Amino acid sequence: MLRADPAAAAAASSGGSTAFEPPVDPGMYATLAAALWAVGLVVGGKFLLHRDEDAPGRFGSWLLQLLCLGAGASVAMGLGSFFLLLASGVYV
Repeated sequence: MLRADPAAAAAASSGGSTAFEPPVDPGMYATLAAALWAVGLVVGGKFLLHRDEDAPGRFGSWLLQLLCLGAGASVAMGLGSFFLLLASGVYV
């Protein structure tokens, strides 16, 4: 069974509210955006320059490798775009 924080329970019962603390420091948004975009571009470049000779074997393993590279690049660039929006003041 989960137990509530006594300070939070007291604030909720008294009608007061507590300030929201973001899990990531807002000062790090631009750094995270640049780092994630860089990772996404590197992985995306690997995806675009992938050759058949680099992945010998069955078609399924080659396709799975391409799907993983594409998904990794997409997630990294998507998160980078999200943090870029946050850094520029567009809170989504």
